Amino acid sequence: MTALQAQAVQMMDGLSDAHIKQVIDFMKEIMAQNATEDENIDRKKMEAFHWLKSHPLQVPDDFDSDKERYEALREKYGPFD
Repeated sequence: MTALQAQAVQMMDGLSDAHIKQVIDFMKEIMAQNATEDENIDRKKMEAFHWLKSHPLQVPDDFDSDKERYEALREKYGPFD
């Protein structure tokens, strides 16, 4: 148990059962919101993945990635030979 968790338990020891129920209800709301946010993120990631799969990258047959990278670096940083 972390120090923060121990502090939370110690603080809850002084609460009435009615207040503890309110704390538990609040924690459930937070956990539900986190789960919903996680599901939305996962859904968006899957949508992006499926979009990428349905739109394959079309590169010319003579595409040279090393040459392109070299030229982009020269353009950005200048000659480095």
